Amino acid sequence: MNPSDQDHAKSDVTTPLSTSSDLLNLGSQSRLIELFPMAAYAVRAPDGVIAWFNSRAVELWGRVPALDDRDDRFCGAYRLYRADGTSMAHCATPVALALETGASVHEQEVVIEKPDGSRVTVSVHIDPIRDEHGAIVGVVNFFHDISEQKEAERATGLLAAIVDSSDDAIVSKSLDGIIMSWNRSAERLFGYTAEEAVGQHIKLIVPRDRQHEEATILERLGRGERVEHFETVRVRKDGRTLDISLTISPVKNAAGRVIGVSKVARNITERKRTEKALKESELAASLLRLQEDDRRRIARELHDGVGQLIASISMNASRLERERSKLSPEAARSAEENSCLIQQITEDIRTMSYLFHPPLLDEMGLHSALKWYVEGFAERSKIAASLELSADFGRLPKDHELCLFRIVQECLTNIHRHSESSTALVRLWRTPEELRMEVSDEGRGIHPEIQSKFASGESAGVGLRGMQERVKQIGGTLGIHSNGKGASVLVTLPLTEETASSGEGEATTLQNELAQSPQDSSNPALR
Repeated sequence: MNPSDQDHAKSDVTTPLSTSSDLLNLGSQSRLIELFPMAAYAVRAPDGVIAWFNSRAVELWGRVPALDDRDDRFCGAYRLYRADGTSMAHCATPVALALETGASVHEQEVVIEKPDGSRVTVSVHIDPIRDEHGAIVGVVNFFHDISEQKEAERATGLLAAIVDSSDDAIVSKSLDGIIMSWNRSAERLFGYTAEEAVGQHIKLIVPRDRQHEEATILERLGRGERVEHFETVRVRKDGRTLDISLTISPVKNAAGRVIGVSKVARNITERKRTEKALKESELAASLLRLQEDDRRRIARELHDGVGQLIASISMNASRLERERSKLSPEAARSAEENSCLIQQITEDIRTMSYLFHPPLLDEMGLHSALKWYVEGFAERSKIAASLELSADFGRLPKDHELCLFRIVQECLTNIHRHSESSTALVRLWRTPEELRMEVSDEGRGIHPEIQSKFASGESAGVGLRGMQERVKQIGGTLGIHSNGKGASVLVTLPLTEETASSGEGEATTLQNELAQSPQDSSNPALR
């Protein structure tokens, strides 16, 4: 017997009986078909009418077909569909094709629709029944319900698709640390392909100084715990380290025993970088606040402490002046010189006090404070400094006004020290959306190296960094421009209705406080 004959003999159901009636009419042996472990039925050749079926077939069909009825041919199901969901006529079923061609059909999926509309997916095992002469006398079909299996396959496929398309790296490993699965995001995150990673130990991506973490994690998982949002460091194929957040869960079998580990890794490198930058920004803000507090304290001590002592000395000097006629010419001349020196010291201390923290800024606003400062700077430095600012500029929130005032101080100081310019200009203007200020000169400009460092975010000097931090704290931007002749610093601060109204409200409150309190004649801002 050749191989094809052997296959033919294995596939067909052959019997020594001589007639199709004897082959398909079970008679008193019909109870035997109930012993079959799966649904089964047979049809006659050539018309395909049903010869017999068992109760398991009835359960899957959802109906009881009539035996030897030409209306129930090839199958007892109400309706049939292929695995892809397309309708299947009874005359096109695998049973009908087996009758026509004599070919067996094994493990083909067919969807049965019951009269109540419910559906079940079955796998069929169909073989022709032949007599001793090889003629087809019928077909037998053994079939079983695979709906749960198909549902599990669909769920598994869906889960696999979700895992594969997830933005997070999802990795599973055995309890001894061998990588079992590795999705596309894991490939992108760690740089290893699935082929390179699967089968390797998880230490492939664990830095040497973090190797101990795996044992600790496995110990917790062994107790049935789930490790959530565990922040750590892992290493890529190219050697770069990553800050990641791990959620780790035990994988259990049907008996509830832990057989593996599933890890979801999320890249938090950028978040960590942002948090670090935010902490540095908060530190800078704290330092600026401390600096302003110190300036206020020094200004107050100069005014209230040293200023009062100088005032006492001045009163004594005035008493000597009134009694000059009783003094020798030398003593009278010394008394007169002391009075002049005391007056000069008083002026200097008052100026220093206001430079540390000008009361004009709080009491009268940015316009008055800048006008006083720029005029004083021009007088002291002999640089023709001017201010362009409309009288109706209005008030701003305290932090905006203080920021701009300090930047003007820093810019004019730099112009005096470094620019060799004979002029300086401070201009301010505002729109409903933003406020802009430019401080410019006509000196020798800013060195290109400093401009390049500033543009790239590198340190370009304490003064520039301090100005930039002040502007950054209130959401603004600072730029420097120089073409070799002259330089300008441009500040842009955002303005909203809320900040504008806040500034006006603060101004009104201060004006009310000033109106209700006696004026201090020693304060030049109020004289």
